[in-house]
Amino acid sequence: MDKSSSKRQLLIKVEGEETLINVSDIIYLEAQNQYVMIYTVSGEFLVRYNIGDFEEQLKNDGFFRVHRGYLISLARVKKMVKGDVLLDCSGGEVSVPVSRSNIKPLKEALYSYVESSAF
Repeated sequence: MDKSSSKRQLLIKVEGEETLINVSDIIYLEAQNQYVMIYTVSGEFLVRYNIGDFEEQLKNDGFFRVHRGYLISLARVKKMVKGDVLLDCSGGEVSVPVSRSNIKPLKEALYSYVESSAF
């Protein structure tokens, strides 16, 4: 797990209340019109933000934009299959699409991430 994201938290507004979520608990984020669904180990949060804002906030925490509508945690990647990436979730795995133009950059980001988090 990336050291910088292990203690970092995001402050998000959910249904009028401000909520703190641990960056290390985020599995992936999915754009849904003017909202973003944040999938974490403890649940899902629908927030009215732009996925690009999260991409900017999380770029140094081991996150990668694999598709126009998806931002994933590199720490959660189990494997890549054809045009998808399989992410480790509590209770199994989830498949997220990777755009063709992002397959090579994703592999490079994964290699860099693994190198930087190795002992």
